[in-house]
Amino acid sequence: MVASDPDTIELDVESEGGGVVVRRAFQPLLRARIEGREIPTVPINLCQLGVLVPAGKDGVVISASSGPEIAAGVAAGIVALGLLAA
Repeated sequence: MVASDPDTIELDVESEGGGVVVRRAFQPLLRARIEGREIPTVPINLCQLGVLVPAGKDGVVISASSGPEIAAGVAAGIVALGLLAA
């Protein structure tokens, strides 16, 4: 583990391909990337975060996606405008 904070985890991984288990709860909002390319995250043992990594030496960045939060904000704005218009 290179760095860790509440929203981001950075890992240096060297493997023949397989999975990395992170001692953090699996959340569908968490996204893993290698050099900007998204790689799959999966639940391990029903609750831990797993990342499927390709063969080789790579830097993996796991971070929370802000897409659902932005969509919720837009929907709330539309509802608020609708209420004001009514």
